Amino acid sequence: MAGRGRALVLFTLLVGGPGVLLLLLGLGVELGKWWPLLFTAIGLASFARGLNETGHVVFGFLFTGWSALAIVCLHHVEIGIPHPWLFFLGGFILCFPLAWLLGRLVSTDRK
Repeated sequence: MAGRGRALVLFTLLVGGPGVLLLLLGLGVELGKWWPLLFTAIGLASFARGLNETGHVVFGFLFTGWSALAIVCLHHVEIGIPHPWLFFLGGFILCFPLAWLLGRLVSTDRK
């Protein structure tokens, strides 16, 4: 089972990350502010590893949340966030308990 999970993680990272980036390039999106999507691919790879372990789910939510925060902070001028670094640090800290709670709710591991 461990080999199969590892293969899913590698497949998601190697195909998912560049696939999303090429999709955005095809749509004409400037990737200078969208590079954190690679961290989303890591989060998705963690989900692909298995919903049966809380650690994989929490790790997936952490990386997906941090990626979303980074994208929002890189677009701080358009959104109107005056202090993007403080916003990112606050969100970075808040992602830990939120990811843990969501991970406990979503995972099938009930320890």
